[in-house]
Amino acid sequence: MAYQSALAKGTGQALWGILIGFKELTDLGTQHLNNALVAAWETWRHADEQRYLQTFLKQFEEAEFKELIDVLGIDPRSITRQQWAEAQSLLNFLWHDDETQAQLIDFTKDYIDAQHGLEIAETGAGMVTEVAVDILITALTLGMGAALAVTTKVRHANKLGSLGKVLKQ
Repeated sequence: MAYQSALAKGTGQALWGILIGFKELTDLGTQHLNNALVAAWETWRHADEQRYLQTFLKQFEEAEFKELIDVLGIDPRSITRQQWAEAQSLLNFLWHDDETQAQLIDFTKDYIDAQHGLEIAETGAGMVTEVAVDILITALTLGMGAALAVTTKVRHANKLGSLGKVLKQ
């Protein structure tokens, strides 16, 4: 009974995450039109004719960035060139260093071995559910659903922040 409960919980969490990702994706689409309309209205109310387009574009861009920040959880404009270079360097290192890859694989195996069966069941059910839904959406939309599949994974990105700090050291 405990394992069935763990499987149900993992599946439920995965489905909930997929629904949240879908909502975020649809929000981007509907908000895009809303942002354009609001920016046009506010610009019309406050700008003179000569600066209308310039003011509209600025207000629209700000609204679009706000939506992007809400989805990603960070402001991409806050990432410096130095941080971008460090991230690329770290990714290159991880991609090309066989010893580090082996250590990460060993750590993953040890971590899984240390987990209780209920935790494995819950996590496994969630992963299987997400993969199955991703395959289904991608197949039904002739590949266009891949964008949705990616957006459902963005919610996991904040969990990797501490891992990035450890790997930098």
